[in-house]
Amino acid sequence: MSTSPDTSTTELRQRRKFLQYLLGGSLAAWLGAVLYPIIAYLKPPAQAEVDVSSVRVGMLDDIKKDGGQIVRFVDRWYAHTPGPGFVCGVNEDLPCAWGAAKEMRALAAIPPRRRTARVKRAIALGVEFLLSRDPAEADYPMGWGNTRPSASWFKLGFPSGYVADVLQVLEALAELGQARDPRLEPSLAWLAGRQDDRGRWANRYAYHGKTTVPIEAQGKPSKWVTLRACTVLRAAAG
Repeated sequence: MSTSPDTSTTELRQRRKFLQYLLGGSLAAWLGAVLYPIIAYLKPPAQAEVDVSSVRVGMLDDIKKDGGQIVRFVDRWYAHTPGPGFVCGVNEDLPCAWGAAKEMRALAAIPPRRRTARVKRAIALGVEFLLSRDPAEADYPMGWGNTRPSASWFKLGFPSGYVADVLQVLEALAELGQARDPRLEPSLAWLAGRQDDRGRWANRYAYHGKTTVPIEAQGKPSKWVTLRACTVLRAAAG
């Protein structure tokens, strides 16, 4: 049985239309897969904030043998992590400026247009707390009968672990737009007075022996501490 030329041409055109439809749909799907995440990132959808008033934490004794109960394991982490109000178990449940400085630096990394109302409130509380004392004095709340700040406050260093120093408080406040607050003038003067005759700052807390490889020499002029200090002083100068 033979097929007329008209019939073959019609079938060929239908196949081409079908292929064009498939290719066109694939292109549209590809464009959607690429463009949608970009648009969603630039203009994120509004999301309701979750208000958590309490958290139930679990210890090893909470788990019965062959049981199926799910609990959240927290031990030292929960006891020693700042919050709420920057309270910290290590500081006898008093507000901890070391923790506040690090939390404020983390929140400062969030672009202003992406900060939720809760983030803005947290930043306001943190700024108020850090500015409630002169960072160069570092007489923030001290637990366990301490009457003098830790000496680590005044040892400018790099890298930064759980310890914070005067410069890190200034960094956090500068990143949040508070570098020119008049209350920081004594601390900025203190910082400027720590440079050597070549305009460098020494690394007084290099975590010597605590890192896999040495970062910098303890007590020697430091490019990292100098960069940190210059960044803060430049922000304060406007």
